Amino acid sequence: MSVSPSAAIKAQVLKVMMRDCMHNTGESYSGVYVPLLGKAIINGNEDGASPYIHLEGYLIGNGATDSSTDNINIFTLYSHWPLLPQSLADSLTASNCGTLSNPIDADTVEFTGSNMTEDAVNTCTDLLNDVNNLISYNVNSLKWTGDCFYGLEAFIEALTDQISQQLAAEGTKFAAGSSGNAGCNYDERAAHVYFNRADVREALHVQPVQDEAGLWLNVNSQVSTVYTYDVTSVIPSHQLLISQGVRALMYSGDLDWQVPWTGTQYWTSQMGASLGLLADWQPWFRPDPLNYGSQLSGYITQYQGLSFMTFKAAGHRVLQDTPADAYIMFTNFIDDTLNATTTYADFNNGGQSSIGIQ
Repeated sequence: MSVSPSAAIKAQVLKVMMRDCMHNTGESYSGVYVPLLGKAIINGNEDGASPYIHLEGYLIGNGATDSSTDNINIFTLYSHWPLLPQSLADSLTASNCGTLSNPIDADTVEFTGSNMTEDAVNTCTDLLNDVNNLISYNVNSLKWTGDCFYGLEAFIEALTDQISQQLAAEGTKFAAGSSGNAGCNYDERAAHVYFNRADVREALHVQPVQDEAGLWLNVNSQVSTVYTYDVTSVIPSHQLLISQGVRALMYSGDLDWQVPWTGTQYWTSQMGASLGLLADWQPWFRPDPLNYGSQLSGYITQYQGLSFMTFKAAGHRVLQDTPADAYIMFTNFIDDTLNATTTYADFNNGGQSSIGIQ
């Protein structure tokens, strides 16, 4: 019997629902609000809130976590990929720019380390300007090997005009929202059309586009007007959740530099040192049905209650770039089977074939 990926995922979700437990997941800035949501659930349970929510685990991909360490060693990645000349890479290394001693703040993209001297700030800022002159305007920071799609902002403007005209003909107006999609992006035209369809919004229980919710945008600049940034680190929230027995998995596409894997590896290793190491950095694989063998998918490090995984050839959006590999991660995390072997759903025969994390 043939089982489609979508059917397999639905079956997995149903199995989790029947277990009466909850998992949270998200990517990018979800690295901030997923653990904060988890913390609110734990606190609510302790305060006797109803219903009691059994939070079993959470997954975060390329997640913002701590503005002081999210960009640790990012310049090392630039030079290794390679995007920088050796002379500039050597200068960055010699001045310790982007390291723990001279960090670059992930929110402001400035050197603001409290222990940095004025000379160090000036030197690293000048070198950062040299880096930006080389890569800021012609490289996709979401996936540096990917092509740039520059037309998303114009497409959203045209889509907004089209929806406005349709609603105007019905005597209705709506707040269009403000897009932050200028410059190099993934091509997400199809997503913007799909998630603004009336039938899709109704199925997702989202208000019609003409109501307060407005237009769906993958990056909505209006959020910044009502959102107060007062959390610079969610590491304490991670510590609380893991101490309460909530399993955590952080994963990173290794071609992303919006939230590079080096920063996630750094903070998970620091936290993991006190949790206890279960399995150090090791490769994990997915079966290749065409070649009857296995393909390297990335690397995994596991601590007590916390795991860190990388995805080879994926950018900021792992699930979009490497969906088969992401499915392996998702199903095995839900089943809590990442600790010894992992399994891959064989969509050709509906079975399960086991592959080792060696």
